[in-house]
Amino acid sequence: MAGTHNFKVFDEALANMTPDASYGADAARVSGAQPNSMADPLSSNKAWHQATIMTAAIAQYIANQGISIDDTNLPNLVAAIAASITSPAGLSFADRIAHALQAAADIGQISLCPAQPIPAAATYAATGTGNLNGAYIYREVLISGYKNPDGTYFVRGFSPAASRSAADVSPSSQQVAITNLPTGSAGCIGRAIYRSAAGGAAGSEQFCGVVWDNTATTYTDNKVDSQLGAGMPTVQGTAIPAAVPTANTTGTTIPATQIAGAIAGATLGGSAVTVSNQTLQFPAYPTSLKSPAALTVSQGYGGQTGTYDGSTAKTISVPHISVNTAAPTGTLADGELWGVYDA
Repeated sequence: MAGTHNFKVFDEALANMTPDASYGADAARVSGAQPNSMADPLSSNKAWHQATIMTAAIAQYIANQGISIDDTNLPNLVAAIAASITSPAGLSFADRIAHALQAAADIGQISLCPAQPIPAAATYAATGTGNLNGAYIYREVLISGYKNPDGTYFVRGFSPAASRSAADVSPSSQQVAITNLPTGSAGCIGRAIYRSAAGGAAGSEQFCGVVWDNTATTYTDNKVDSQLGAGMPTVQGTAIPAAVPTANTTGTTIPATQIAGAIAGATLGGSAVTVSNQTLQFPAYPTSLKSPAALTVSQGYGGQTGTYDGSTAKTISVPHISVNTAAPTGTLADGELWGVYDA
């Protein structure tokens, strides 16, 4: 979706300005307005037109990247220009793919995020004076996704820690200091912390807080029970739930069958071949007929050539698109796409 802006072009109709040749030789343009003399309105209109049309062009470029701007807030305008210059250059592989493969008319936005492991338990200790009083059970959840150029987050999925059978800590009018907070693999953008009410059973944990990075290992909990399950941050993509997610929903592999128009069409001997998404079905025909040496398949995201001798029915399929954290081993087949994710 494109953003908006309110930067307009002065004398947009080109109705009242000096021609280019006259403007190039104009003394006021060369040396500036002269003291004690009237400024030529036609030359002034040309100058204002050139300045504002370039401003409007820059504004439209920023808006085309989904960033809305106006002329009322200088810091926001500077930040928007910086974001438009650095996007998509400088982004990780996942961010570049996620922002480049919009394809909204076909399949929506594609997010490529590797699966996260099941997190280990953090360390919990009562400390100082605070609101917590009783036995508490905690759960840690790894959050996968990516960070947008504007600093917001797109959440793809969650990987929850295993359920506990006993309380992690029993403070007495204290706070709980959390250390050794687990970190995830590449693609982990944050860790959510869930907690039971005082004396609550395993499985009753509610949202307690979130750490938006994959590096910090400490957090302090001082929330009263009535604050649990509230205040989940607003994010793009999958919403952070009030209760602990029930399954590991991280990781994405996209087969070609999910891409609309994976194969646009194919012909054999000048005749159209039956197309079903990424599959072509070729009929058998007498070997006495001259066989084509090669068949060209037109795909939505590139081309693939395969050999077909025409003696038997044959199916040609486009390989899946794979995403991994390592480079592929061996040689990729024709038409195969392999994305290497970097954090």
